[in-house]
Amino acid sequence: MVRSPSSRSERLLGPAKTPTPSTPSNPSPPSTMFAVSATTVSQFLYICLFALPGNLLRILLGQWFGAACEAASYDGGNSTSASFGNPDVFPCVTSAGSALFLDLPANMLGSLLMGLLLGSRSLHGAAIDLPLAVASRRGGLQSRTDLHLGLRTGLCGSLTTFSGWNAQMVLLMVGADGETGIHDAIFGYLIGLTAALASFAAGKHAATAIFRWRNGEGISREMEVLLGNAAVSLVINSDLADFDRRFLADVANPEDLEPVQAFLTPAVVDYLRFWRSSTDADRWVVGGANVVQNELKKVETAILVDHLALSDDLSLFVAEQGWDLRSLKQYAIARAKRLRDPTTADAEEGARDLLRPSPKYQGRHGHGHLGGPALLLFLAYGLLVYGTISARGLTLFRLAYLSSLFAPAGASLRWLLSRYNGALSGSRRWFFLGTFAANVLAAAISLLAYGLELRQGREEEEEVGTVLLLSAVKVGLAGCLSTVSTFVAEIDGLLAQPVRWRAYLYAALSLGTAGALGTAVYYILLYL
Repeated sequence: MVRSPSSRSERLLGPAKTPTPSTPSNPSPPSTMFAVSATTVSQFLYICLFALPGNLLRILLGQWFGAACEAASYDGGNSTSASFGNPDVFPCVTSAGSALFLDLPANMLGSLLMGLLLGSRSLHGAAIDLPLAVASRRGGLQSRTDLHLGLRTGLCGSLTTFSGWNAQMVLLMVGADGETGIHDAIFGYLIGLTAALASFAAGKHAATAIFRWRNGEGISREMEVLLGNAAVSLVINSDLADFDRRFLADVANPEDLEPVQAFLTPAVVDYLRFWRSSTDADRWVVGGANVVQNELKKVETAILVDHLALSDDLSLFVAEQGWDLRSLKQYAIARAKRLRDPTTADAEEGARDLLRPSPKYQGRHGHGHLGGPALLLFLAYGLLVYGTISARGLTLFRLAYLSSLFAPAGASLRWLLSRYNGALSGSRRWFFLGTFAANVLAAAISLLAYGLELRQGREEEEEVGTVLLLSAVKVGLAGCLSTVSTFVAEIDGLLAQPVRWRAYLYAALSLGTAGALGTAVYYILLYL
């Protein structure tokens, strides 16, 4: 049976109470957690692809800010340790033997980029939900979630390294020639953590500024209302149209109200005003959102966005609260009828934009997006293999090329382990088990490779290949398996929650476990 155009209105106003079946949001069972699909392959390719520049940039920054300055045998540009040029032109800020460790600049830059690449949900006071806050709201980039993952997990995660940071601190604690630097190591841990957190916060603030600039004054007013009322919780339904969301939150200004009233007529807008008056007392709650607010969002989403009738339970709840559901339905019907009118003048497009629901972004990936990243990854691997073979006399370049061959493996393993974040049950669900495991495992691999490297010895020519391979595993595999950008993003999220001690506990456990395990591995290899 074909429904008439008015069937939607009849359904909204009629007594229908049958809820629309919804797909349960339960987590995937363990047997399907790692199921291979086009989406999984696309995400894997982007992570591997962006891990390559992340690893290379980390090596470059380490050389530029300190490692090249420590070259013991510089000979006018032919040194194997200072292959980028004369160390006199470098800043020479960091050092392998101080609390300002070599990977500090890379960790700071990667954390800054991670903050800049956040979704709007992670920004304080954001009223709309965008997968990438700095991108255009209605642009195609918002749907490229595989690209977002590649930038965050592949680029930022590989640009930063927890294992390299931890390895240098362990070597400071162990010391050389009997001289330990425990105090330097402690300050190195503190400096590394606070510098990365500050960089992440700077990136987050920049993302907030760009987000507000791109989305206009209306979004800025909403954010100011939310940020100015930290002690209370206001219902902000990101699924609603801009005008509906602002009007119900009572932050709509004449620039929003006048064109919509001219488009819908003031009488229609009054229906929404009656609904707001009946629900206003339930929109603000001290101490966070509660059941009433959550049900209120369900009602408004069903009527204003999905155009569906309410279930029996939800209808009964609305009646018990005394909300003016009839007015909300009348507004939804009149608005839908007006938006379907094809005779709208161009001058009314501004009102139409205000009344259109926020777009729902669905990840866009699949077979159509696999060819490009796969080809680029294949070409990049070919160039890295060629560079590793041809750069025999340039140890630093060979290390950069060879370590990058291991980078995708480390980054993709970290991505797989991240699926165990939140896997602990009960009150421990907040713990980021996957990131913790990746960082601790990488810390052990890094110190294991370093210890084996020392045992092989650098002076015998026949051992150069083995030492180079171990260094590549330490820099590429362990360096990309671990991450500081995700680590500080998780700490920042925990600090924003009421139970802030969890952030300190998570940071202390991560640093303490990695330091203790790395020290044990190093001592076992050298002295047993």
